[in-house]
Amino acid sequence: MSRSTPGGWSRRSRSVAFRLLGAVLVPLVLLGLVTAQWALANRSTAADADLLEAEVVVLDQLIDLNRVLFSERVQAQSTAHAADAPAFSEIVLSYRTPEESSVELVRSRTDAAVDALAADDRPWTDPLLGRIRQAIDDDLWTPPELDTEFARLQDFLTDDMRERLASVKERAVELGSSRLVESVEVVEHALEANEGAAELVVDLTAYWFAGAADIDIARSELAQSNEQYTVAVERLEEMRDAPAARELAAAARSGTDFRDAVRAATRGAGSPIFAGDPLPDVLRILGEGVTRSRELADTMPQGSLAVTTLVDELAQEARDDARTASVLAAAFMLVSIAAALGFGRTIVSPVRRITQHARQIGAGDLDIDPLPLTGPPELADASGAFNDLVTNLQLMDRKANALAAADLDAAVLSEPLAGRLGESLHRSVHVLSGSIAERERLQTRLAHQATHDALTGIPNRAAAIEHLERASARSIRTGSLLAVVFIDLDDFKRVNDTYGHAVGDEVLRATARRMSDVARGGDLLARIGGDEFLLVAEDLDSLTEASKLAERIVESLHAAITVEGVEFHVGACAGIALAQDGDDPLTLLRNADLAAYTAKRRGPGGIDVYDEALQLELVERAEIEDALSIALRSDDQLRLEYQPIVDATTGRLASAEALLRWERPGHGRVRPDAFIPIAEASKLIIEIDRWVLTAATAQLAAWSTLPDFADVSVSINVSGRHILDSGFVSTVERAIEQSGCRADRLVIEVTETVLVADLARAATQLAALRDLGVRVAVDDFGTGYTSLAHLRSLPIDEIKIDRSFVSGLPDATDDHRLIQIVCDLARHLGVPTVAEGVETEAQRALLQLIGCQMLQGYLFSPSMHPDALAEWTVDRHRAIAAALTGVSS
Repeated sequence: MSRSTPGGWSRRSRSVAFRLLGAVLVPLVLLGLVTAQWALANRSTAADADLLEAEVVVLDQLIDLNRVLFSERVQAQSTAHAADAPAFSEIVLSYRTPEESSVELVRSRTDAAVDALAADDRPWTDPLLGRIRQAIDDDLWTPPELDTEFARLQDFLTDDMRERLASVKERAVELGSSRLVESVEVVEHALEANEGAAELVVDLTAYWFAGAADIDIARSELAQSNEQYTVAVERLEEMRDAPAARELAAAARSGTDFRDAVRAATRGAGSPIFAGDPLPDVLRILGEGVTRSRELADTMPQGSLAVTTLVDELAQEARDDARTASVLAAAFMLVSIAAALGFGRTIVSPVRRITQHARQIGAGDLDIDPLPLTGPPELADASGAFNDLVTNLQLMDRKANALAAADLDAAVLSEPLAGRLGESLHRSVHVLSGSIAERERLQTRLAHQATHDALTGIPNRAAAIEHLERASARSIRTGSLLAVVFIDLDDFKRVNDTYGHAVGDEVLRATARRMSDVARGGDLLARIGGDEFLLVAEDLDSLTEASKLAERIVESLHAAITVEGVEFHVGACAGIALAQDGDDPLTLLRNADLAAYTAKRRGPGGIDVYDEALQLELVERAEIEDALSIALRSDDQLRLEYQPIVDATTGRLASAEALLRWERPGHGRVRPDAFIPIAEASKLIIEIDRWVLTAATAQLAAWSTLPDFADVSVSINVSGRHILDSGFVSTVERAIEQSGCRADRLVIEVTETVLVADLARAATQLAALRDLGVRVAVDDFGTGYTSLAHLRSLPIDEIKIDRSFVSGLPDATDDHRLIQIVCDLARHLGVPTVAEGVETEAQRALLQLIGCQMLQGYLFSPSMHPDALAEWTVDRHRAIAAALTGVSS
């Protein structure tokens, strides 16, 4: 049938009406279903509240059982203790309440409390209580055994109560009742306090009656019980505004004498039993503790009552909500259906008008009147939109007519088009502007990445140099003071090597944050290398202000940095360079770096300022380092001299210490303390150690053919840096093999500070040396912090006493006592001692008297050429032999 026929329109209009009605009715019905679901949820909540009520009833019964079981326990224990101590039976029996005097009454109350519980709710299933009672009636158990069995029973009950409380608390959380959660927590803390009060009585009794062998264990257990009890009581006091919390806390704080006795015992006070205090006083104090436990057990039902009351209120509220929700859901469904039917009638007429206009437009008729804006707001808006569409079509029709008439100057051509065309234009502009904004954000991000460190988020080296150029220009223009602070982290490589780069990255981030926090607002902090940072500070008043700023930076890194539960102590050294006329940024950076290098050589946390003296020092150090490198390759600049070490008893040569001497061309002999520290700061020290090892082992092999040197050993000082190097042991082994000397005649001297710096690594290296047969001596002993425990764990063969303790002898009594202690310690460890720096006969005599086995110093001889030492040894041994011959004659 045609749409233009009346009958056709009637059927189609009814179809549209029914569809619109359905579109309105379906969401309303769905909303009604949601309301019904809400009602069902409230019914479910009510059911949960009912279950919670049942759970609380069982909890009340368990708390009542806990109270009466405690009374039976007190009754049984007091009777047993009274039987053990008849003289004090009156005091012991006074622990009980009147009800506890009757065994039958107490037991019947316990049985009634157990019977009140359903079989599945009882805390124990075996006849443990019956066995305890039978043992009591037959007098089979001692009081401690009886207490142990009752404690087992109490533990079953306490564990069940905890589980019930946890279940109630979980349901309370699900139901969203904070007051109920708080009341349950009060009962939980009261249960902890009740259990702790009973434990305190047992532990205090055990402590007072403990023997000397068990007293520390008993005190520790008492202290632990007291701490747990105190925590539970404090939590009760913190919740004093909660129902029953104040009463429970008051009961827990009762018993002043008992509390004072527990505190005294935990602080180490002796037992009043062995101190002679009257036993009645002791029993009275313990009775006070029992009374406190009983008061807690008797007060706990108040807390349970508060829980029960809240649960009842919650259950009633849930049931009321469920009924209300059901009524509201039904009413809403009825109202929704009625509203949908009434609203549907307001839709059909506007839809008919819109359809009729649409047919006219479809037929090409644009000369139609606007639709009235009546009906529901949505249909009124649709009618308005339809009118706008018709207006736009009419405008487009006029534009088309103008174009068809070639009227390019027609005003209608410049009139804007609303609606979809306008929206399309708006979207185009929006997309274009969005693309521009995204490009700008990308440019900003790329610029940030180019100038900032990706790990720490602070500026990088490129940004720092660029900023330094601008700051330098401002400093020259304004005459203000500009400083560059170069910060070099201490020992950061160990963090990376030991814990990995991920942990190292976290340490670097934390370090950057700390330094940023103490830097001034206008300062620039940048990361310019792995563990190197740079601070550019402008507008300073003086060098002092720059130094204080550097101090703040270094001090900010003193505290430990915690990453993944591990504490890292990563300090820093700092170098300061002040801008001078003509200094470019790279020169400033280099000068600050040199100052930091100098500060680092002086030890962790150092700060140095670049100046001309520092420059000269660095130049001199570089010259010495270059000259020393040349000396190692030459044959006539380095040589070894040997200082004899004599047996304190016989005076014969026992050993010799190899000492390095350097004859620098144009400078003469260079003191070791002038070039050894420079070598230590570079890799040259390892080359020097290898040279000394090669020369000393060769000399030792040459001496082995001389009769007076058959048992003489040679000591060699090795740097701490080399001894901890992984290739050191193989270097020693290679030198021994090449020279052919006996390994047991080679002594490697290690300073005490090296041992303390890395005890575990040093112990491993020294053990490997001893496996080769090489002996190990601790040099300069007493100047570091080596403990007896360290010495016992280290593989050492000699202890060398530093000359600083010998120089004051025989007058310095403190040094005398210290050397005596060291010698006694060495004797205990089974290793000989060598005293360095012996210069007088009085020192020699006193050291020999103290028990020092070997002596070294100018009293015997300075260091000398190997051939001179051989002659000196022959002459000395002859003189000793002649002296012995004269004595025997």
